[in-house]
Amino acid sequence: MSGERYFKDKKKEIEKIAKWCIKKFFKDRLFDKVKFKFIFWEGERMSKGGTKQILRGETIRPSIRERDIYKIDFIIAISEDFWITASTKLKRLVVAHELDHCVVKEDKENPNTCQYDAHNRPKTAMQPHDLNINTFKADIKRFGPTADLLEAVAVIKSTSKNKKRKTKKMVVKKKKK
Repeated sequence: MSGERYFKDKKKEIEKIAKWCIKKFFKDRLFDKVKFKFIFWEGERMSKGGTKQILRGETIRPSIRERDIYKIDFIIAISEDFWITASTKLKRLVVAHELDHCVVKEDKENPNTCQYDAHNRPKTAMQPHDLNINTFKADIKRFGPTADLLEAVAVIKSTSKNKKRKTKKMVVKKKKK
């Protein structure tokens, strides 16, 4: 996007929240094996896909070249406009949500250690959303439903009523056979 600007979190505010979230919610995710970069962006951006929402944060998995040059495995970017006005609880929710996207692949033969590629980089991946409302079940468990989450649920319910009815009929027919 033209006009977009990213910049450092000089006060390390995002990092402080991320450390709190990792300690509280992500002890088993091997995040101590990877490096994060926390940044802000300036301006408003909208989500892509079904439910158009103002973005609060995004997680970026750098290319291999960027990983080698900058020694970063994940970048978490947060909207500065959101951050300035958000409560601590909402900041934690958004940072925890972005951390949920980050996957460090565990070595199956040696639990609690990560897999490494041929160049000794931790193997990483991105976790997609597990709900159609651009969130994780864990967000709701940790922080409860937020107003925008409830709004998104209402939108999803209203746009998918016909699909749900068809699905239920198909399930009933299958059970009868």
